[in-house]
Amino acid sequence: MKTANIGIILVVLLIGLCGCFGFGEKRACRKACTAIEPLETNLEITKADLEKGMYFGNLIQKRQGTPNNWIHASEGQHNSAWLSKEKSKGRRCDCTNTYGDNKQ
Repeated sequence: MKTANIGIILVVLLIGLCGCFGFGEKRACRKACTAIEPLETNLEITKADLEKGMYFGNLIQKRQGTPNNWIHASEGQHNSAWLSKEKSKGRRCDCTNTYGDNKQ
């Protein structure tokens, strides 16, 4: 019985550590970024953007065709951008902050 309790405690601690290291936050961020709808329907992501893995623009400048695994970072700064998973390493996601449920 004590072994089962220790196992449960270890699982709870592991889940807590995952949250502390941002694994759950990243997933929530990507989900929120995916939910943001582009305002300007005539503005589409280009092949060059896809090859670079990023393009500059604020949250409401999301382009049609932006991949679902891209996030937005640095909102309100001159270098705000939509970034691929590879380019977003070490960058804080903006989608779950002020504009978390933005459906604009």
